[in-house]
Amino acid sequence: WRIASGTLPSELTLDPETGTLSGVPADVGATTFTVEVADTLQATAQREFTLAVLRRLEILTPSTLPNAIIGQPYSLPLQAQGGTPPYLWTITDTGNYTETTPPTKWLGGGTPMEWRDDDNVWELALPWWFPFYGRQYASIYICSNGYLDFNDVVAHWDNSDASLQSATRIAPLWDDLRTDGVNEDIYVTVDATYVAIRWAAETYSGAHPVNVEAILNRDGTVAFHYNGDHQGLTPTIGISNGDETNFTLSTLDTLTEIPGGATRTFLYTGILPNGLSMTSNGVISGTPESLEQRSFTLRLSDNATNQQNATKPFNIQV
Repeated sequence: WRIASGTLPSELTLDPETGTLSGVPADVGATTFTVEVADTLQATAQREFTLAVLRRLEILTPSTLPNAIIGQPYSLPLQAQGGTPPYLWTITDTGNYTETTPPTKWLGGGTPMEWRDDDNVWELALPWWFPFYGRQYASIYICSNGYLDFNDVVAHWDNSDASLQSATRIAPLWDDLRTDGVNEDIYVTVDATYVAIRWAAETYSGAHPVNVEAILNRDGTVAFHYNGDHQGLTPTIGISNGDETNFTLSTLDTLTEIPGGATRTFLYTGILPNGLSMTSNGVISGTPESLEQRSFTLRLSDNATNQQNATKPFNIQV
């Protein structure tokens, strides 16, 4: 192996026997070079490469955060450098999701995916990393039975609360459903700040119509919207980390009927002091409600294809 033209980034070398690039790059920047390989008969092949050296991603904010005062507004933008902005901040410690009942926010519409089947699963690539229970995901598996899963590629129609609690799953209406009837499909809307997945389906038993959507917001907030009255259901509805400990069952869980216009939103909470929250762009803010001290770990991720990540422990006193 050899460099036929161009140069490698400073302090990197190419092993002529194995073709391994190695070293500790010293300068930030991109270089273009051509590599040639020859076999024992001296037949050769060449290919051009571009290698970018980026600054290492670092969290600059000190581990001990400024004290917060009960009843007084608090706002702290976290600082970082390196990598490829924009950055995504998440809390790695396992908290939980709190359900709220905001006014009706039905979106509807979407692009028909031709995911029309009974008991099937399809993978959807997300336009950004989605934070869920302190981890980040680049894709999800969408099941015709009314749920989203981050790991399981098998379609499950036999829903239960226990099964939800053992899966890394978002279930707006997990039931024995089908999407292969007339005017039925799964619809997807992709936006800069959210992805909406809508099931236009029916129950396998009784053919009761279903029209429900799950909204994954870039900041990790999840919403369920229901259009039209739903009847004849045996649903499992909620969110789960899959460890049988951290999960949130919706107030709609197991209801045989769900009224049209019902909306549920799930906000990730439980790690920061009561009254404080953190946005995905790294601002801790709110009004503290109680005297306490919290320790937690933050993960910083950049926007590069080969994503860089950095973690750092923090503590805050109210």
